[in-house]
Amino acid sequence: MSLEEDLRQFMGTTGYFRPQPLLFPKFLLTDGARYVAEKAEAFWLFDAIASLQLHPKIKNHRELKDLQFWRLEVAENKSAMLSVEWDEDRVVYTQGIGHTTFPLKSLLLYVAPTVIEVEKKDRIVKVCYLPSEH
Repeated sequence: MSLEEDLRQFMGTTGYFRPQPLLFPKFLLTDGARYVAEKAEAFWLFDAIASLQLHPKIKNHRELKDLQFWRLEVAENKSAMLSVEWDEDRVVYTQGIGHTTFPLKSLLLYVAPTVIEVEKKDRIVKVCYLPSEH
């Protein structure tokens, strides 16, 4: 099976994973997002999305507070564009990537705030997940 076919099998999640607990303690991945990070060797992608949460265009955008649509588009020459939208074709920010070995031509990810319990206290975190896990 290809990575693309594997990703269609993820529905919901059984847990959350912190890819960078010290750098991004409030940014988590679902099972499907973690699978992408591991199988595509793409932890860099999730680090980029987590770090861009602090970019003023993203952090201060009213519509991105509830749901973000992150799209990675890989060109034939292996360069790529990472962008975030608040609705279809409503791009807020785009970042070029000089070279990548990411195996898919494109990938769509969602990021949304979620309340989780940590040490018996509710904490709001951002969770990155596949569309099929929504």
